[in-house]
Amino acid sequence: MVSSSLFGRGNSPPNVRTGTTTPLHVPRNANPQTVKPGEYFIIKVHSAQAAFRGSIFEQVKQLVVTSRVNLHHPVLGNEEVYAIQRARDVHRDRAEQLGLSQNLIWLVPATMPHVSVSIEFILDKENRLAALTSLVNDDSFLRVVSLAPPAAAVAKSVGQLAQKIVQTFIPAEQRQPILQFSGDFNLAPGATQRLP
Repeated sequence: MVSSSLFGRGNSPPNVRTGTTTPLHVPRNANPQTVKPGEYFIIKVHSAQAAFRGSIFEQVKQLVVTSRVNLHHPVLGNEEVYAIQRARDVHRDRAEQLGLSQNLIWLVPATMPHVSVSIEFILDKENRLAALTSLVNDDSFLRVVSLAPPAAAVAKSVGQLAQKIVQTFIPAEQRQPILQFSGDFNLAPGATQRLP
């Protein structure tokens, strides 16, 4: 298990009305262990919540949480695997658990130089994904990334479908995330973890 620190950073310009925060440092534990080459690891979202406050949420119907994972490994063609994690109704002035607790990466050997993970929060202003919400929340557009050939092929296929769904239903000008957490986990021998 990757057990070092995680930083969250919004890549969008600061917007006080959305209630975003400055970067947060969340230590894994007091004595983190480094993943060594040849060891196996997973990356999992422990939990997440959102508080919908501010004028930006007055006309918004849903929050869509997506993820991108790149293992930087030939089995996946060095491509990102896209997933729709959750779609949640927006209830203003109320913090809500997003129901994220999935593995993003499942038990892969630390043979790649680094792993990139991004979680994005996109506003569905016109509720275009409403008809697909139950499919999204049943993990229909989500597969854990793995290097096992059948699992890797399924994750890539589901990821391509998930990306096309978001591109089809949410207009390009609305697809800019309001908040994004990105991490680049460096697994090269002797390297320290680096996050963009």
